[in-house]
Amino acid sequence: MKATKANLRFQLEALEPRVLLSGDGLLTSTNCSAGESVETEIVEGMDKASEPGSGGDELFADMEAEALAPATEALSPADNFEPVVTPNAVHPEEQSVLPRSARETSGVLVDQDFQPQLAANPPPQDPTLFIRSLALSLQQDADIVWTGAGDGESWSDADNWDLERTPIAEDDVLIDVADADFTVIVRGAIAVNSLTNRENLVFESGSLVLAEASTTTGFDWQSGFITALGSITNLGSFTISGTSIRDFNGIFVNEGIVLDSATGSIRFRGETTRIENRAGGVYQKEAGVMQLLQASAIRFINQGTYRQIGEQTVQFGIPFELHEGALIDVQGGRLNLSGGSENTGGEYRIAAGALLDLQATGHSFTGRYTGAGEGELRISTNLRAQ
Repeated sequence: MKATKANLRFQLEALEPRVLLSGDGLLTSTNCSAGESVETEIVEGMDKASEPGSGGDELFADMEAEALAPATEALSPADNFEPVVTPNAVHPEEQSVLPRSARETSGVLVDQDFQPQLAANPPPQDPTLFIRSLALSLQQDADIVWTGAGDGESWSDADNWDLERTPIAEDDVLIDVADADFTVIVRGAIAVNSLTNRENLVFESGSLVLAEASTTTGFDWQSGFITALGSITNLGSFTISGTSIRDFNGIFVNEGIVLDSATGSIRFRGETTRIENRAGGVYQKEAGVMQLLQASAIRFINQGTYRQIGEQTVQFGIPFELHEGALIDVQGGRLNLSGGSENTGGEYRIAAGALLDLQATGHSFTGRYTGAGEGELRISTNLRAQ
C-alpha cells in the first residue's frame, strides 16, 4: 500500500515525546510543548507493516528509540513571531497556527508551500427546527397542553386538551401550538398551578387563580378577578378593556406593552400586590380608576414608560413610584396621582392641554428630574424633597 501524508491537528498534554496511533494509520513521533498544534506524517497500512517479514518490527523499534530519546530542542517563542497557518484535516473550518520557531524544530513537519483554504460555512438550518424543539421541551415540562382539537376556542371544552380533560389546580398548563393562531376564551372559575400562554387568551368573566409564576404573550382581560400568587409576566401584549369592575391580587410584571382602555375600576387587594412596569416596558392607560381596597404595600412601580392618552381623567388611587431613568408621559387628558408618589429620579413629559396633578396624600422626591412639554404640572398637596 502506498504511504501518503495528511495534515492532522493534535493537542499534546505533556512535555514528553510519545508515539501517537490513530485509526489504521501509523503516526511518526514528535517532541512538542503541551498545548501546541503540530502536523505529523501518517503512514497508511499499519496492519501490513506489522505482518511478519514486512519490516514492521524494525520500524516500531526505531520509533520507540526515537520516542524515548530526549528532545534535541525545546520550543520557545521567536523574537519576531510570524504565525504559520496550517490546515486541520479533522475540523476543516478551524486553522492551526504555529510560531516560526516550530518550523525549525526537529520532529515537526510543516509543508512550506502550503496555501490554506478556508472552509465554507455549513448551510443554514431551518429555524423552525429550533422552534419545534423548544416547543417540545416546553410540552415535556407541562402537565397538560392545549391542542385546539375540540371547538378550537373554549377553555372548558375537554377535547381542546391533550389529556381530554380540562386543567385542574395541580396542573402546569401550556397553550402554544406551532404554525397556528388560537384564541382561547376563558369563562367561569379557573385555578391552575401555572400558565404558559403563547396564543391569545381572552378572559371574559369569572376568576383565574395562578399559584406559581406564569407568563403570557397575548392576553385580553375583559372582566373577572385575577389572583397571581406567584406572578404573571407579560412578555408581549396585555389588553385591559370593557366597562366592568375587576379585582387583582398578586404580582403583575410587564416587560412588553399593556394597553389599558377600561373605563371601569381595577381594584387592588392583598398584602404583596404590586404592578412592576420594568425597564423597556410600556403601560398605556386611557381612562378608568386604579383603586386601593386596603391599606398595604400595594403600589405601581414604574421603571419603564407610563403613558396616558385620550382626553379622559385617570384616577391613580394606589401609590406610584417613578424610578431613575423611567418616564411619565401624559399626552392627553388628566392624570391624578391621588395615592401619593415616591420619586427617585426620572422624566416628566406633559403635552399641551394635558395635566398631571399631584394631589391628596404626600409625594416625596429624591434625585434629579427632567421635564418637557407645554402642559401643566399641578401640586395640590405637600411635597417632601430629600
